[in-house]
Order: sequence, then structure tokens, then C-alpha cells
Amino acid sequence: MSYEIVKSIKIDEKEKTVKIRSTSNNVTPKTYSQWTSTHLSDILKETGKESVIKEIILNYFHGNFQKSHNIYEKCLILIDNKKWNWDTPDNKIEELKDALYSAYLKFNQPPHE
Repeated sequence: MSYEIVKSIKIDEKEKTVKIRSTSNNVTPKTYSQWTSTHLSDILKETGKESVIKEIILNYFHGNFQKSHNIYEKCLILIDNKKWNWDTPDNKIEELKDALYSAYLKFNQPPHE
């Protein structure tokens, strides 16, 4: 199964676009290009940044985006893998997105002094 090797993701709230710099894992040589995700940009326009972040993290969780070592991917270490896995039923996806976003927020907090 193919996936995108993501170098960067830029959420531009002013322009209402989400730009991704990536390449496909099953293409050689690896040539990264920047493209605008219409799906993610539409989510940004319709429901805002939080919903876009949830969708991005869900793509990392499902393995569609990989090898970025960014905050979206790193926050997955906080997910309870016994409760959530790749075959979470469709009727639980919103609950999964909330759990992923919660992990993102926890991972993104500054350290306590």
C-alpha cells in the first residue's frame, strides 16, 4: 500500500489553504513537490483549523502520511493503542479524532516548571 512521505504541512488560515510538500513512497527517485490539498483546504474553509489538524493526524494514524517526525506524527505516541487501532469502526471516527486532537494538545504544551 502506498503512502505519502511528508516533509512539511502548512496551514494558511489567511488564504484558507493547506499545502503539503511530499512524495509517494513507491516512486523512485524521490522527488518532493508542494501541492495544495483540496480536501484539507475545504475542511479548513468549512470548519476551521482544529478540524484540519484532526484530519491531518488521522491521516498519520492510518498510515497515509508517514516519515515526517513532526508534531502531528509524534503525538501519536500518546494514543492508547489498545482502545484505538487502524480498524476503528466508522461510527467511532469522530471520537478517535477527538482523542488524536487531545494527544496533539498534550504533546504541544510547554513543559511545566
